[in-house]
Amino acid sequence: MTDDELIERLSRTLRQEASTVTSPPDAWERYAEPGNVTAIGRARARRLWLGVPAGLIGAAALIALVVMVSGSGHRATSVAAGPRPASSAAAPTGAGGSGSAPQAAASGGVAAGAGASGAGAAAPSPVGPPGGPVPAGFRASSVTFVSASTGWVLGTAPCAKAPCSAVLRTADGGHSWVGIPAPPAAVTAVRFADPLNGWAWGDSLWSTHDGGATWGRVSLLAAPGSAVTALEASGGSVQAAIFDGNGHIRIESSPVGSDVWKLASVVLGAGAGPVPHTEVVLQGNTGWLVQVDRTVVAGARLVDGQWQAWTPPCSTVEGPAALAASSPTDFAAVCDVGEWSTPQGEHLFTSSDGGASFAASPVAVPVSGVSVVASPAPSTIVVAGGTGLEASFDGGHTWAKVAGGPPWADMGFTTASQGVAVSNGGVLMTHDGGHIWSPVSF
Repeated sequence: MTDDELIERLSRTLRQEASTVTSPPDAWERYAEPGNVTAIGRARARRLWLGVPAGLIGAAALIALVVMVSGSGHRATSVAAGPRPASSAAAPTGAGGSGSAPQAAASGGVAAGAGASGAGAAAPSPVGPPGGPVPAGFRASSVTFVSASTGWVLGTAPCAKAPCSAVLRTADGGHSWVGIPAPPAAVTAVRFADPLNGWAWGDSLWSTHDGGATWGRVSLLAAPGSAVTALEASGGSVQAAIFDGNGHIRIESSPVGSDVWKLASVVLGAGAGPVPHTEVVLQGNTGWLVQVDRTVVAGARLVDGQWQAWTPPCSTVEGPAALAASSPTDFAAVCDVGEWSTPQGEHLFTSSDGGASFAASPVAVPVSGVSVVASPAPSTIVVAGGTGLEASFDGGHTWAKVAGGPPWADMGFTTASQGVAVSNGGVLMTHDGGHIWSPVSF
C-alpha cells in the first residue's frame, strides 16, 4: 500500500468516527485555560473553533502527523544529498589597515568582524542598545564594520555641553542608522571586533562589551599620561599602539571579550619630528605596525601572537608610508618617496610573503599626500589622498580616480566587494570592489 493510499484510508475512517462525536458545552473553556492564549486570541479562537467536533480536531492532527512522517525521510534525503549552497560571507580576516574591515577580504582598518549577509537576506536583529534618533548635525570621524550588515560610525554632533561625541549603528548595511550611547569623553576613532566588543579612543581609551550600551574607561599599562595612537582587532584579540610620553611606542593587547591587557616586550622609537603617526594593520593572528614621523621611523610585526622588531617598507626613503593587507601574506605599502628630498612621488610596494620582502611598482601612484590605503584583494589597491581616491585593479600597473573630496580620515573593506570610507565628515560606501563610491545618508 502506498503512502497516499494509507492516508486516504485513514482519513475516511477518522471522518466516520468524528461524525459520531460531539463536543461538550465547555470544550473551549477546558482548552483555553488562563495562560494558554491571550485575551484577544481567546475571543477570536472561540468564534473560529466553537462547535468543531473534538474527534475531527484529533483526526486532522493525526492525518498531519502521518503526512509529515511519510514525507520526512524524502525531504531529509534530498537536502542531505544536494549540494550545499556557497556562503556569501567572506572568510574572517583582520581589522586593521588591512583586511580590517571585517575579516573578510579586507583592507583598511575600518572593520573587524566577519561574514557578509546573503543577497536579499533580512537584516539581523541588532545586538546591544535599541537605539534612538540620529543627532542633528552629525559629522563622522571614524567607521567600523564587523559584517556586510553591521557597522558603527563615530563622530560629533552639536550639543549643549562638551564632549559632543556621538555613535551611530546600522544593522542593514548602511541603509538606515540609529544613535546609541557614546563614551563620555572626547574620542575620535572607533573599532568593533564583533557585535558586542568595541573600543573608542582619543584623549583616553574606552571599551564596551555589550554592543555600546555601556562604556568603561581602560587603564593603560604604559606610563601615566600615555595615549593610544592606533588600535585594531582581529583573531580574537585587540592590539593597541601606545605613545608612552617618553618618546617610545609600546604595544598592549587583550582578548576582545575582556579588559585583561598585557604589554608586549618590543619598544619602538616614536621619532623626533613634529607629526608622529602610528598605523596598525591586522589579518587574523598576523599583524604589522609602522611608526611614521615625516619619514618611516620604526616597525614591528605580529607573528604567532607575539610582536617582534621588523624593518618596514620604505624605511630607506625620505618620506612616510601607509599600509594595507588583503591576507596574512599579501601586503601593500604606498610611500611618498623623497618627500623631504628629490625626486618626489608616491610609489606602491607590494609583498606576497607577509612583509619579508617587497617589490616596487614601476608606475607612480597619481595621488598626493596619501593618508590611508585599503586592499580587498592582492590586485586591488585603493589610495586616499589630497586629490581624492585613486584605485588600481591590476596590482598597480594602471590607476583610475574613483572618488574625490579630501580629507580622508578612515577607509577599509569589509568584504571583497564592500568597502567604506570617511571623508570630510561624511561616509562613502562601495559595493563593487572599489570602482564606484556613493555617499551614505544618516
